[in-house]
Amino acid sequence: MGGLKEDGLMPGLPQQGQMSELQFSALVDELKSDPVRSTLLVDLLREDNPIYDQRGTAAITRMRGWVLLAFERLGLPGAALIFVLEELDNGRDAYLVAAAARSLRSCANPGPAMAAFLMRALANIQFHDDRVSLDRYGGYAISPLYRGETAAKENTGATTAVDELLATLRWLGSDARDAVPAMEALLADSAKGGGTFSTAQTKMLSTILQSVRPAEPAPEPLPGCCTLPHGIGAFREWIPASCPNRRKIESIAFEDQDGKRITFRDFFRGQPSVVAFFYTRCTNPLKCSLTVTKLARLQKLLITRRLSGRIRTAAITYDPEFDLAERLRGYGESRGMHIDADNRILRTMEGIEPLQKYFGLGVNFIHSLVNRHRVEVYILDTAGKIAASFERIQWDENEVLDRAANLLAHANSRANIREKAATVRKTRFALPATLSMLSLATAFFPKCPVCWAAYLSIFGITGLEQLPYSPWFFPIIACLMLINLGCLWLQQRRRQGVTGFHLAAAGAVLIVPGIILELGYASAAGILLTITGSAISVSASRRSTGSIGPTDFAHSQTGQTFSSR
Repeated sequence: MGGLKEDGLMPGLPQQGQMSELQFSALVDELKSDPVRSTLLVDLLREDNPIYDQRGTAAITRMRGWVLLAFERLGLPGAALIFVLEELDNGRDAYLVAAAARSLRSCANPGPAMAAFLMRALANIQFHDDRVSLDRYGGYAISPLYRGETAAKENTGATTAVDELLATLRWLGSDARDAVPAMEALLADSAKGGGTFSTAQTKMLSTILQSVRPAEPAPEPLPGCCTLPHGIGAFREWIPASCPNRRKIESIAFEDQDGKRITFRDFFRGQPSVVAFFYTRCTNPLKCSLTVTKLARLQKLLITRRLSGRIRTAAITYDPEFDLAERLRGYGESRGMHIDADNRILRTMEGIEPLQKYFGLGVNFIHSLVNRHRVEVYILDTAGKIAASFERIQWDENEVLDRAANLLAHANSRANIREKAATVRKTRFALPATLSMLSLATAFFPKCPVCWAAYLSIFGITGLEQLPYSPWFFPIIACLMLINLGCLWLQQRRRQGVTGFHLAAAGAVLIVPGIILELGYASAAGILLTITGSAISVSASRRSTGSIGPTDFAHSQTGQTFSSR
């Protein structure tokens, strides 16, 4: 939070928690007269500023309104513009909306995007308007509601939110051209008796309409011409360094709308998530109720775009002590939310403070009651880190989903890269390891091709007991035994000795019924005899000819005699 020390106090100011409203108004007057310290006024607009802690909603309304009006003299800085637009977008209090409209007129760089906020404010406030005083601290005039017909204003500076909005719309001039359809709709509704505008207000709106209505159809707006100035939009990218320590948040326990327990790590790790904050006792339908309704619309977009189950959604209450499981489910379902394992409504089991610190929530309390909060929606990545947020002014479901889908695509891309890298590493390790094992194994095998068959048959037979039965095993083992016996017969015949052959033949006779009749002892005895016979044969061959190398074998193929080394 810019401008605040770690203890939550603004440098150079008195103990804010003990400051009276009279002291506060004097402080604001002092700051707006000091160009050096006037930048601190923006910090006084943040909901989580400690100066609002444990104050009632009416007091906060008066205090924030007085800060907004301070910019009328200073000029509206870019950092404060988002707070002004927030009141126009979501405000339902006549004093704050009127103060925001007047403050906007001090902006040095008006733009077409501001017209849409003014028209939304007109539509929202017309049924909640009141007579207010913007020239003195306190907000509301004593006299009855001023509707615009009375000539005198009793020298109190009395005005209404609608009057201030119309004055700002007129100040916007040609930049209000894009609001022509909305103006025509308001006038048509008023003509039918559906609006609450006075005669003077209707006349002023009609005059503004005539002054900005183009003589010819307006050309298509250039890309970006009707967007907010750079840096004050509702969307904010989060950099990893700005995210608080995740270790403390991952163990936070939630209870969902069905009373089931789940931790932050369990729900928000593994997939991107869209997280909205609300509470059921919110009296402004343009904030919490609309936020949950928009989250329900986003869930339908997930289904349409085949992202359901791949991006999670969660609505988390600011008011966990009051918003119990049954109340959460009813609030969500009445606004169209789809609820399942990937889409939940949550309340913390350990208070809201850990979430306040992690998300930097724009909320303040009087005891356990919310006294002021902003509209805020967050996008979390697959690790549960905050990747982006949409704050203060109304968010677009498609834009939020686009951001979350980009995170999902990026996560999938990184997973594919890691998988390919792991495969390459395994391949690089497996090839040398395989070659090394083959080289090592070769050292233990005989050096003549005749003995290879004998060894192969032995290993095939001894491994038989470890293999599951398959019909093709028996013919293979039979062939190996026949090859082994044939090799031993040829070797022993040349040396006029058949002991090894007879032992191997006896072993084969025992192995065959052992396999067929499943006689384990017979198979074991047959294997032992086969190994013994083969070993005798190989030993006798080496004594008579020495170690046979590749060169010796080549000579033997040309009829040369083996020589002992």
